[in-house]
Amino acid sequence: MDKLIPFIPGLENIMRRRDLPNICRLDPESTHMQYYLDQTSKMGRASALILNTFEELEAPIIYHLHSIFPSIYAIGPLHIVPRPIGPDTSHNSSSLFQMDQSCMGWLDSQRPKSVLYVSFGSVVVLTNDQFTEFWHGLVDSGKPFLWAIRPNLIADDNNGPNITTLDELKAATPVRGLIVGWAPQEDVLAHDAVGGFLTHSGWNSTLECMAAGKPMICWPMITDQQVNSRCVSHMWKVGLDMKDVCERSMVEKMVRDLMEGGREELLRSTEEIARLARESVREGGSSHRNLGKLIEDIKIAEFISNYPTRERWDDRRLAALGGAALRGLKMFMTYVAVVAIMATDFVFLLAAAGGHAAGSFVAGLYEYHIELAVGSMGYNGGYFRL
Repeated sequence: MDKLIPFIPGLENIMRRRDLPNICRLDPESTHMQYYLDQTSKMGRASALILNTFEELEAPIIYHLHSIFPSIYAIGPLHIVPRPIGPDTSHNSSSLFQMDQSCMGWLDSQRPKSVLYVSFGSVVVLTNDQFTEFWHGLVDSGKPFLWAIRPNLIADDNNGPNITTLDELKAATPVRGLIVGWAPQEDVLAHDAVGGFLTHSGWNSTLECMAAGKPMICWPMITDQQVNSRCVSHMWKVGLDMKDVCERSMVEKMVRDLMEGGREELLRSTEEIARLARESVREGGSSHRNLGKLIEDIKIAEFISNYPTRERWDDRRLAALGGAALRGLKMFMTYVAVVAIMATDFVFLLAAAGGHAAGSFVAGLYEYHIELAVGSMGYNGGYFRL
């Protein structure tokens, strides 16, 4: 499983067998594998690819992707793209869970770069044993921590969580950390008190952490998380990879390694990538330019109505789309789609692709084509084909 793979374009001799997505371990005849093979075979028929990444982060991989896709738009990090001024500009408004803002006051009372933030995202589920090992490892490290434990984080194994463990957790919280149901992650990562992030390596969390300039500990579970964690540790060098291990002693060691002295190289790398991320979305930056090009290409793209007849989008809607985009879109990323909510008409921009270039090359989860699904009050929806 530790053998390096020499032939992934842009990732030569970086990925090991154990770093490949879970789908690579499926039975070739299984229904799930056949689905992924079918989707991958269709990827070359797409005319464009929209990625929530930036060129400076994944230039070698994006270069190789151009041999498959003539048009690639790297327009991220989407969460730091300038947003329109309006009544609701909160970047956390799309959260699946109710935010607990109390943690921000607690962070204000902590020393700079002293707190480890812990979150496993909105999908990953821990077994009771895994939860217990993480809990003991965090406590044994002696480092302050903020842990977002959403309601469905622990799997229902008919026995439920160990009550003693939960009591221990609550008892230790005032001393070593704070437990919340769900945290405003972007605000937490941007806080001066946070010195690191223990994460499941989902692409949103990975990109948010890099843009905030914080190092991370990666514990991947599903989809592209295995690839992400390896890139974090061995390509971008902004974190530690803890995949395939969930023991309290290893958790404690990883936390100490990340949060204590001797991490100068990690900090240099994280600061440099954060700088590049910010520059990419500024006027003249690579993502800013790519977003502008995407908007221009949308304007001239063929609009295909839901009806048999084909038509062009009228000039008013085109102007509204371009204007809203150039003023700054309110954007966020889902697992397989970039969703842009314009300030004017109700417009969804959907790209069936992985979150970033490396995940795209390894996982190859694409639909037949990229669609720009359009809908507004009194208007029949349809899509653009780029």
